[in-house]
Amino acid sequence: MARRSLSGEWGGKGGGIGHSAMIVIGSFMRRAIAPAVLAAGLLLPAVAWSAECWQGWGYLVEPTSLAFKSGQTLYVSDGPVDWNSNEWVKLYPIDPATGRRDKKRPPVTVRPKRPAQQGGGQWGDVIDDVADVLGSKWSMLLRLSHIRPSPHALTLNDEYSRWACGLD
Repeated sequence: MARRSLSGEWGGKGGGIGHSAMIVIGSFMRRAIAPAVLAAGLLLPAVAWSAECWQGWGYLVEPTSLAFKSGQTLYVSDGPVDWNSNEWVKLYPIDPATGRRDKKRPPVTVRPKRPAQQGGGQWGDVIDDVADVLGSKWSMLLRLSHIRPSPHALTLNDEYSRWACGLD
């Protein structure tokens, strides 16, 4: 077992690392490795959470009977949503052929009425609701999944989340 002597050298059976070698290694750790570890620690969360949204489908429906008034449209929110806030949420149509936001179609603004959760987390991984539609006599039947990278995200995880949120 190696021990440090009073002279500052590490020693033990078979010799050891001299004091000057430890200074060089310590200096290297402070100057090269520590900043890299800190940078990685500070940058990874920003990258890991760069794409978060709710993505799924919606149908326009008659408010009382829930009779369908439209075909299925794919939608995505612009970032995270607090479904319990009773605030208006803008949903962007997704082009099913490309998986990207359809810039030819305007967004739809909805206000959740009674969102039902399924899955884990505070609001779960999936939300079902019949929401009010701003400026329309119809409601919207919604089923949206929460898309976000894992807190242990890798670059590919972030790329998937950006794609699933309809981002370029």
